[in-house]
Amino acid sequence: MIGKTIFHYKIIEKLGWGGMGVVFKAKDLKLGRFVALKFLPPAFNLDEEAKQRFIHEAKSASSLQHHNICTIHEINNTEDGQLFICMDYYEGETLRERINSETLSIDEINEISIKILEGLSAAHEKGITHRDIKPENIFITKKNEVKILDFGLAKSSTYSKITRSDRTSGTISYISPEQAQGKEATQLSDIWSLGVVMYEMLTSQLPFKGGYDQVIIYSILDKEPERITVLNPGIPQELEQIVIKALNKDVESRYQSVDEMLSDLQNFENESALLDNTHSIVERSKNNKRVKFTIVSILVITFAILAFYFIRPLLLGVEKENIPVTLAVVGFENQTGDSTYNYLQKAIPNLLITNLEQAEQLRVITWERMHDLLRQTLKEKIEFINKDLGFELSEQADIDAIVVGSFVKAGDVFATDVKVLDAKTKKLLKSANIKSNGLASILNNQIDFLSEEVIKGIGLTAKDIESVKLRIADVSTTSIEAYKNYLKGKEEFDKFYLEGALKYFERAVQIDSTFAAAHLYVGLTQYYLFEITRRNEAYSKAEKFKESATDREKIYIESFYWWAIKDDKEKSINILKQGLKKYPKEKTMHQWLGIIYNEANKYSKALEEFNKIPALDPEYGIIYNYIGHTYAFMGDYEKALENIKKYVSYYPEDAGSYSALGTIFFKLGLVDEAIIQFKKAFEMKNNFGAQLPTLFLLKEDYSEAVKWQDKILNTRSTESLKYASMWWKCFSLYWTGNIKEALSLMEKIVEQDELVEDIWIARVSWLKGWIYYDKGRFDESQKYFKSYSEYRIKRRSDKAYNTAKKFLFLGLTNLGNGNLDLVRNNFKSINSAKNDLSKPLAHIITYQQNLLYGMLLIKEDSLDKAEKVLKNNPHIEIEPYYVTSWQIISVHFAPLLQDGLALIYLNKGELNKAVEVYEELISHENEFRGQLLIHPKYHYRLAILYEKKGEKNKAIRELKKFLEIWQNADKDLPELIDAKKRLEGLRMN
Repeated sequence: MIGKTIFHYKIIEKLGWGGMGVVFKAKDLKLGRFVALKFLPPAFNLDEEAKQRFIHEAKSASSLQHHNICTIHEINNTEDGQLFICMDYYEGETLRERINSETLSIDEINEISIKILEGLSAAHEKGITHRDIKPENIFITKKNEVKILDFGLAKSSTYSKITRSDRTSGTISYISPEQAQGKEATQLSDIWSLGVVMYEMLTSQLPFKGGYDQVIIYSILDKEPERITVLNPGIPQELEQIVIKALNKDVESRYQSVDEMLSDLQNFENESALLDNTHSIVERSKNNKRVKFTIVSILVITFAILAFYFIRPLLLGVEKENIPVTLAVVGFENQTGDSTYNYLQKAIPNLLITNLEQAEQLRVITWERMHDLLRQTLKEKIEFINKDLGFELSEQADIDAIVVGSFVKAGDVFATDVKVLDAKTKKLLKSANIKSNGLASILNNQIDFLSEEVIKGIGLTAKDIESVKLRIADVSTTSIEAYKNYLKGKEEFDKFYLEGALKYFERAVQIDSTFAAAHLYVGLTQYYLFEITRRNEAYSKAEKFKESATDREKIYIESFYWWAIKDDKEKSINILKQGLKKYPKEKTMHQWLGIIYNEANKYSKALEEFNKIPALDPEYGIIYNYIGHTYAFMGDYEKALENIKKYVSYYPEDAGSYSALGTIFFKLGLVDEAIIQFKKAFEMKNNFGAQLPTLFLLKEDYSEAVKWQDKILNTRSTESLKYASMWWKCFSLYWTGNIKEALSLMEKIVEQDELVEDIWIARVSWLKGWIYYDKGRFDESQKYFKSYSEYRIKRRSDKAYNTAKKFLFLGLTNLGNGNLDLVRNNFKSINSAKNDLSKPLAHIITYQQNLLYGMLLIKEDSLDKAEKVLKNNPHIEIEPYYVTSWQIISVHFAPLLQDGLALIYLNKGELNKAVEVYEELISHENEFRGQLLIHPKYHYRLAILYEKKGEKNKAIRELKKFLEIWQNADKDLPELIDAKKRLEGLRMN
């Protein structure tokens, strides 16, 4: 083999051999460097199982990139079918050769052991166990670098077992008790093997000896090794204790992670550095606030600080300055091999953050804030923040320490590991591990234990640690399943997938009825779904259980409670403003403050809050949705569209962005463009697109309206939204003359009183009010309008607006009954209520009041005055946060025929002007913002006028249009009977 060239590798000399192959030094002729080639022995080519193990060895090892692990470059086959791997070549000696040639100092032993542990830590993080740690597999280069060789028995946690004969592979003297019993090697087996190696370095002897393998195995299983300090009295007891713990036959009592052992070794390495390490973060947190001086000055000041902080308190009893340490918790690796536990990668860090936030001595960076920083740095979406990313982000946020970790599962036992790392030096400050039975144990005891260990690791004083009482159940939930649903709900909520979010949040509170944060989000989701009663119920429950919420969550709970339940927007705003003094970088708090400002019609202040968010998180594109809608409220539709398009550019794969774009197009009067966007949103996520049926009604495309209404009804998964769709169908039936079926369907809604949100029961009353108004049964109409109005006044915060609406309805029905004096009294009540309205709402009421006033003047035969009132009645614009069918229908008083001007002109004998009014009312060419529905009766009434003018074809056209719309209308409706009769007559003539 010497001198032979294989591919571009020239074999130079033989380096060694072992059970898994022969190793040669070779020259890489392409790159001009020396490499090591390891070949599977020829006999192994006959064993496919051995080949598979060899391939797996290379794949496992090649995934490891660490300065203390030998790097694998390639795996290949020679022309004659021999497998080999190419790896780094090092000059130096194995640890076996070093042990045999000289006595190692304690410092050397400690340094070598630490470097081995650091390499193993990198492997264990990827779920890879070495399984054959021994001096022959540790190489020390001429530069004194330590390299772990030959992951020949390495086994990924996700890799299926290759052979049944490998359980006691490796040199017998170094295998763990569990391997000796024929069990699979674990990461704790690597810790045992390193303990044997350290014992040998410290004593020049093996802890478990024997002339035969069986004797060695017996010794490993049943005998205790001789004390290190007896064999070598110069060894410190602290170092001996580390080795004894690593060699504990009971895996439960052994070190539970290499990082835990590494932490102890690093602390032992230098007793004086221990003081440095335990206080370094706290001191740096303080020193960041100090001015830099010359080196001499720094030394003087450092001595003064040490004297002030550590000597003065002892002499005078003065406590140290309490400056919070900044801490971030990043991703936890799932090493269970089961992806169903991936949610814990997010759940465990969030629970730790929630718990650690209780410590006043800490400033804990939220999970959301870390991901904000991540998006700013990488400009791409990454869910998992690993250790390296954590360090990178720490520089931006001036973070003192980061916490990383992992979790594994064996049977019913869950084991969770954490590491506290100095963000500046990257040194390990603390490692801790806990295992307990069942998934529920994560909340029951693990989070609390790990939180306390983290606090110890960052160097708080004993007094500080004692003062911090951390119990996650007190500020979160008692159920990990509830928390899992809560996190899934938040993921859906952030994308505006409200139906999915609501399911998860409701499931969370079903599991844990005292879970305040989940109740809060039920309320927030219901807010966007316009479910007022259930929103308020959820906010009330969140308020009731707020003591089991974090400080941040309490701020939101109290603010929303005062906003929605107490109807005190000013107090709600002040609560959020006070919260922002404490959490100035909490972008969500700025966002909700802006939303409440919008609700209070303080649009400039809303924009002020929204515009602070891009500085905190430039990649948080959702904020442009809120900015866009705020500009729409202010009537600046061009800026609204500009910002919504920006929102879409951030989230081109989210349905919510296209729904928002559809809303702005509608407000611009571009109904066709709006339909395109809402369709796109529906196709991406079918709980969007509720506006489509009504938009097709606007276009008088009734077949499409019905089709989309059925699609939406069939895709609604929550009871509330299902009944909302049923109500829309009721309106559609009423609008097209199918009154009997509409009333029948409304009864079905009312019968399900316990399932249906109260608002839809109220809207049934509203719709019945219009049906009986059209029938001329004004007393019944008034009864239903009253029922609806009382609900609105009682349950909604905009009481003045709903009071004004109540008297509009009373005025309308009183006018129908001919009680004109009562109508004028109703106007006085309307004007009184308008005094307390914002300008946009007052504008809506004035528009509707003018319609009613015009009808009153017509009744009083004051035609000129009526004409002036109605001609000067400006069109109104819908200004909701989101356009919904209900808003399009109700804001415009839509069921009320708006042809008062035409009636005036008819009474004046001005037929052409009356025709012009109707032609304008049915026109699609002059669309304006806040488009009105075109009442089918306009076509019928216009046809009568065309007939009077002798324009037969036009009359036929309008009658056919009317009858097409009313094709399923009740047969006894007078307009339907008359239209059919007129059409027949016109055709005959």
